[in-house]
Amino acid sequence: MITLFQDIKYASRYLQKQPGFTAVTVLTIALGIGINTAMFTVFDAFFLKPLPLRDASRLVNLEGRDKNGQRRRLFSYLDYLDYQQQNASVSELIAWNKVSVTLGEAPPGSASDFMLAEGYEYAFGEIVSTNYFDVLGARMYLGRAFTAAEDTEGSSSVIVLGHAYWQRHFNSDPSTIGKQIVLQGHSFMIIGVSEPGFIGTTPDSPSFWAPLSARDYLILNGGWAHQAWRADRNTEAFTLLARIAPTVTDQQAQAAFQLTAERLGREYPDDNRKTAITFERAGTFATLNDAFTALIFPLAIGFGLVLLVACANVANLLLARAIARQPEIGVRLALGARRSRIIRQLLTESILLAVLGGAVGLLIGIWACALCTRSSFLQFRLRNSRRDLSWIYFLIGASLPSLSLSLRCPAR
Repeated sequence: MITLFQDIKYASRYLQKQPGFTAVTVLTIALGIGINTAMFTVFDAFFLKPLPLRDASRLVNLEGRDKNGQRRRLFSYLDYLDYQQQNASVSELIAWNKVSVTLGEAPPGSASDFMLAEGYEYAFGEIVSTNYFDVLGARMYLGRAFTAAEDTEGSSSVIVLGHAYWQRHFNSDPSTIGKQIVLQGHSFMIIGVSEPGFIGTTPDSPSFWAPLSARDYLILNGGWAHQAWRADRNTEAFTLLARIAPTVTDQQAQAAFQLTAERLGREYPDDNRKTAITFERAGTFATLNDAFTALIFPLAIGFGLVLLVACANVANLLLARAIARQPEIGVRLALGARRSRIIRQLLTESILLAVLGGAVGLLIGIWACALCTRSSFLQFRLRNSRRDLSWIYFLIGASLPSLSLSLRCPAR
């Protein structure tokens, strides 16, 4: 143990005497580790880490295929009711979609589904069925969630605020519950604030959630299916998210939804009618399918090469430094130092450089993740994933001394 402290002390003094070499080496290691750690963290947040929802592995998105095999991800409100009633024993079903609204008065004139009027402040939220929070297992930080009565036409106008939005725009004021907020020219009462970190099943951070009954208030006249969505079975306006019952397999649940789709196809024939229902896992932000895989693997190879180049550059720097230190090493050998003692000293210097590079790489990784996205929830997950970052950079850092040692040994 004493000799170990001596090696660390000697290595620290040596690196301090070589500030240029130390800075370049540490920065090279940090860039290689930081970039790869950031990319893995983002990949982990989107594809690997389960969403912080109740039993996320049982969540699936419903997708349909028409008779031509075309993919159709949206469903009509009437179809949603049929799927919900016919398959209540195998799953709980949510209908939802995104919406953008103005804070305060609505823009004049007719609405456009794709263009936002200039000169207004906008909030981006979601329109959801009233069972949304219950099915996902989300708790309220303040107030309450929706009740079934608030999903009926003509019910009171209420919303639940996202926790981050409540902090930004209401300064975390607990008396916000019960107050009114004007969205798209219509007054809504704030009944709840979601728990910290909850944003649903998308990487976005919704400012609010409103029940389906509020859709015609939030979408202007002339907008997407305004006042037509309740009665027109062919107006597809919602994404359907299901939680499969614990006693039901995915195959059984899919077969039950398929039977309902076939019945609806017979009763309400249409060219765009869905003839097949498939499931897509919703326990993570994104699912690894063939389209994603074709993009991810080349990117992974590319960033792996960045790390390889960084390791090769560090090895070359250490090799050049070892050649310059041949007289020093020769004198130490002549004075009786054992070869294993010199190797251990060189290994200690390499480990110290690797730890410094890994620490700086961690900071670069955190900064890169913050730069890649401003999603409050992804940053929340990043803070909770620092232990993942830690073992990654220490694992990579531990491999660098071995590489450098193998290249430095000839310079003895």
